[in-house]
Amino acid sequence: LLASGGVRFAPEAVYSYRKGLSGALSGTRSRKSMLSALRTTQQGCRLLLLREDSSRIRRLCADRYQRWAFDFFPEHPDLADAAERAATELGGSSVEFTGGWAGRTVSRLIGWRNTRRLQSLAVRAGWGQVRRLKRWWRLRRLA
Repeated sequence: LLASGGVRFAPEAVYSYRKGLSGALSGTRSRKSMLSALRTTQQGCRLLLLREDSSRIRRLCADRYQRWAFDFFPEHPDLADAAERAATELGGSSVEFTGGWAGRTVSRLIGWRNTRRLQSLAVRAGWGQVRRLKRWWRLRRLA
């Protein structure tokens, strides 16, 4: 895209993306995959900013870094710190922590990092099974 002369809408185009590839780095939460995500973002933002160093691009990159910070924590706190630092250096992000109404409410009270710690604890305590059951129930009602 950066080397192109521009982007145009093509009504006959089909948008697609990779999903569910077994063994794909993008489908794991390992340190290797999270580090790869951070490095890819660093490289992409560096190239974007070389092309257009504007507040719009800085905000776009800061927002991407902030979303990664949410994803990296608590399993990889050093990567979350690096992502947040990058977002701050770019002027900060307005992206707020998401996680349903409960996650948003709790994060306003105790901060997003403590909320992520609680989420991680809940999953280890069995909440993941409850989420799978709820997902199954919703899909069953659609059928």
